[in-house]
Amino acid sequence: MNFFKSAHFILTLFFLVCVIAFFTAIKATLSLNARAESLQQEVLRLEETITPLRFKITARTAGSISLEVRFYDLSGRECGKRSLTVPGRELHIDVSVVSMPALQGAEGKNAYLFFPYAVFSEQIAAEDGFSLLGAYEADGFPALYSGGENKAALSPASGAELSSLFSRIKAGDSTAKDFGSSVHDIKEITGFKLGAVYTVLCHPHTGGVEIVQGK
Repeated sequence: MNFFKSAHFILTLFFLVCVIAFFTAIKATLSLNARAESLQQEVLRLEETITPLRFKITARTAGSISLEVRFYDLSGRECGKRSLTVPGRELHIDVSVVSMPALQGAEGKNAYLFFPYAVFSEQIAAEDGFSLLGAYEADGFPALYSGGENKAALSPASGAELSSLFSRIKAGDSTAKDFGSSVHDIKEITGFKLGAVYTVLCHPHTGGVEIVQGK
């Protein structure tokens, strides 16, 4: 009799543990979805075009291109820079684009986040390119999405989610499946003018990336 009582107690305890684990997982998933949706809603409120970086061609030789890259937050304030000399005659600008599928309450629209990732050339493989991620990082946060001095672009909760996503991008996590899908949009530039400034334009509502001279 004691054996059956003990077995019944163990089975009951096991069942309760399973129920608690199940509802904890459900709660965590709902919380994650809520945070992701909040971030998405805030991204959808951004301007249709943002300018995360500009670069200037400072020197050219037969075998290399030198450039100065400057990064800008959502208010247009400079938030980082990096000078590079890249072997080769062509430049490739790699931007990681994270697509967040439309969620309930998001008006059926996708939202897109952009993280300038690296610069490489026809002589350097993409995985060996010059990383850009650290140039605009501020205490683990991608400063491109700050609003400038005394102007917060995102809520604290969305900022925390963005920092989490950024850490995964830096770690090479290309899935970002809690947020959506992540791809690399690579733009190639071959016709440079010494001293010219090129602007990278990103479109949070469509996911497009383009490079134009000037602006």
